[in-house]
Amino acid sequence: MELSLIDYPLLKYWSHTDLAYITHDLALRKFYEYDPVLASFQQIMDARQEFQTDRILLAKVLKKQYKELGIELPVEEQMLLRENTFTVVTAHQPTLFTGPLYHIYKIASTIHLAREISDALKGYKVIPFFVVNSEDHDWAEVNHLHLFGKKLEWERSSTGPSGRL
Repeated sequence: MELSLIDYPLLKYWSHTDLAYITHDLALRKFYEYDPVLASFQQIMDARQEFQTDRILLAKVLKKQYKELGIELPVEEQMLLRENTFTVVTAHQPTLFTGPLYHIYKIASTIHLAREISDALKGYKVIPFFVVNSEDHDWAEVNHLHLFGKKLEWERSSTGPSGRL
């Protein structure tokens, strides 16, 4: 298989801030604690172990939420109770032009990252979690997009939760 690499700035898709983060620009460094690289996860996990986590409550709430959906928790409850278990969490809220494929991409990326961390850091188990948010934001946050240099906006006369639209 032939692989072609393209420098991020050449894509002209990323904002200045996104590029600074992706390329580890020191000017942005004061805004985040850990470098966005696999090697940082050992430090992240060490730091997270300093926080008290009510794992029993977490397992109880997750089990209840899954039961309400009519499905079983996809991991063993005991795994959630172990001190060496961590999570990688991503969330998505509906926006224009980010349909099912984008959801699938985010889910697959989260699963991949969880596996990559688990493989790299022996003795730890990382579980991927995906949260779908639909009602915790306002309409002005999701009613528009920028495409080919133009702003496209959905003007609505209806009311109610934006996630239902």
